[in-house]
Amino acid sequence: MRKTVRVVRDMDRWRQLISEYGRLQQLLGHTPQSRGQRFNTMIAELLRCWDIQATANVRAAGEVDVAFAIDGVRFVVEAKWERTKADTGRVAKLQKRVRQRLSGTYGVFLSVSGYTPEALADVADGDRLEVLLLSSEHWEAMLGGLVPPQELFNLVRDRASFYGEPYTPLSRLFASAEVPGFSFGPPSEMTDGPLLAAVDGVDAQVVLSGIESGQLGVACHRKDGLLVTTERGVLDVDLESCTAEIAVPVPDCRRNVLPIEDGSIVFLRQSGVGRFHGGRITTIGGGLSGNSCLCRHPDGSVWVFDNGGRYDNSASVTRLDDRLGHQQRHEIVYPPANAFTSAWLSDDALLTVGHVGYLVSSPTTGPKSRHPESPSNPMGLLALDETAFLTVGDSVSLRRTEIDTWSSQELARFALRPSVAELASAANGDLYLAAYHDTAGHDRMSFAVVRVRLPSELGGLELGTDFVTPRPPAASDKITSSPIDDAVRVLADAQQQESDRGYRDALECVPSLPWHALEGLAACDFDIPRWLTGWRNGWRDIELGDAPVGARVAGWLPVLADHLGSVVDPMGHDRWSFTPTEPYIAGFARALREAWAKERPGESVASDDMKTARNETAHRVGDDVGTPRPGPPEPLPKRMNAVLRLFDAPVYRDWLFWFMLAWAAIDFVSVLTLGPPSGLPKWLTAVIGAAFFALACGIIPAWIRLLVRRRRRGPRRTAAKTKAGK
Repeated sequence: MRKTVRVVRDMDRWRQLISEYGRLQQLLGHTPQSRGQRFNTMIAELLRCWDIQATANVRAAGEVDVAFAIDGVRFVVEAKWERTKADTGRVAKLQKRVRQRLSGTYGVFLSVSGYTPEALADVADGDRLEVLLLSSEHWEAMLGGLVPPQELFNLVRDRASFYGEPYTPLSRLFASAEVPGFSFGPPSEMTDGPLLAAVDGVDAQVVLSGIESGQLGVACHRKDGLLVTTERGVLDVDLESCTAEIAVPVPDCRRNVLPIEDGSIVFLRQSGVGRFHGGRITTIGGGLSGNSCLCRHPDGSVWVFDNGGRYDNSASVTRLDDRLGHQQRHEIVYPPANAFTSAWLSDDALLTVGHVGYLVSSPTTGPKSRHPESPSNPMGLLALDETAFLTVGDSVSLRRTEIDTWSSQELARFALRPSVAELASAANGDLYLAAYHDTAGHDRMSFAVVRVRLPSELGGLELGTDFVTPRPPAASDKITSSPIDDAVRVLADAQQQESDRGYRDALECVPSLPWHALEGLAACDFDIPRWLTGWRNGWRDIELGDAPVGARVAGWLPVLADHLGSVVDPMGHDRWSFTPTEPYIAGFARALREAWAKERPGESVASDDMKTARNETAHRVGDDVGTPRPGPPEPLPKRMNAVLRLFDAPVYRDWLFWFMLAWAAIDFVSVLTLGPPSGLPKWLTAVIGAAFFALACGIIPAWIRLLVRRRRRGPRRTAAKTKAGK
């Protein structure tokens, strides 16, 4: 089931609420009474940040602190922030107020200090459950964005509906996670090992594979132990005993986790940071707007890097505390939504890597140095010391970079898919790399974890054209201007860097593009989004089962989606959930235009004949889409069960639709002209009769036909997947 996720647009106001919550905990500027009053309005303001209409201090029959609605379900809230736990009398008061309102209204009691055992027992033993009980851990999860309000209230309501529990701890709200299936060792498709090329002395071994997940991450934990992030939860994998169990039973965690000395595990989820310890979840950070990663400071403190999203002004790094509300945020002079990851080089030097290059900066004093070039999609980052670091980019190439000269050396290249990758290091010096690998006959993405051992003396490989070219340090690398000048210069360089990156990536894709696809792109004057509209629609129809039987997605579309993300992907797959920038798309189109022009010199890029060919093929799906056809346009293909999931599109080509319409019309006219008298008006009797014939002669047969088609389509799809795997 696809989740509807709302985003916070007013990031500054949201973060102000988080900081204010920290001050309220310490009663700074408030008395206990004024804190309770402010708490009511804070709840309403937080809900409004998440685009939920909420009203505080509703004075009516039985005053309520907050009233709001989510997806048509109405809630009234009683909030208490007192030293003592809420007792039975407090909860009973809210129950009475709920009964004074329309049936279907839910009561929510939020007690920061928790509840007495008697209060929990009385609510659970009542005749009908009308009140949901929340505590500080639920409130902080919403405030930090670890579990957004819409998701949390749905989880709490489902738990109360299915299990009759008025109060459920945060960790038990999620369905109990199961260890996903995977293998200790390489996948069957990797017959020649994980290395494509490497310097002398580099050894690599696949330790885990076949982990189906839209999220991945890896961290080292104990001797021969790994913490592996999956979309079902975080796994604790023991490589020595070849066993695995769930370490963090929380779905939708992201990227690498951080194990702490006390046995707790810090993890990223949604827009917040959580800590799991002793079966309990605590929210320790929040207000994140973009792609984030956890960073361990040399002094042992936990920081979180946020690259800034659509509604942020810049990237940032935030020091976290044991409780939500005490975090310290520092902005980084890096364009928002352009950085991938960050790591500490020293106590006051933070390395940030992204589309516009490397940046070394201090949270207190600002930028120190930078280099304008970096590998494509450098998600994996590992700081070795103050002078060097390792990265893994799109080509799944492990590289070592020296900061003094910004010279880069390729150490190894892996036989893995060029997509997301993460790095981690063990105490014995071993490296662990997590990245997706090819899987035959599987629709879901699977990733592997590779153990890499580097020699003490590193050799060298000849650098390819797709990597950073070493150059001597220039005077411009040292930052001496003001932060405003730095920001302007970075933004000025970013557009050209993005365009060049798109140009290079397009040249990699050219060999996989069929000629008819390039012809269709030329017919669209190399407007990539417009050109992809028909392909996206065809891909979507195939995914939804609305395409003609036997239609299949063109093999080069996923290759383009690896670079163009949501511009190509019609279904919102996690792997392609990113959106490239406009300069990147422009550079991508420029490379394809030059490649096409080189093969077809002297021809007009967007001739009328080619535009006609594009119009003729815009509605077809499969590998032949985009192939120009001479003569008049062909009729639109019949799309099975595309109208109301029952009738074929276009409906004028579906005989069952005409059959239903004919019988309904015959009955309607017959009743109006020849029908016997009855207690109802003739026109109403005619409508009822027509509806009956439409149901009996159209809807029911169409539904039966749909079931038959689905049954027939199953073996065909299985055969097609088996053939594709071969």
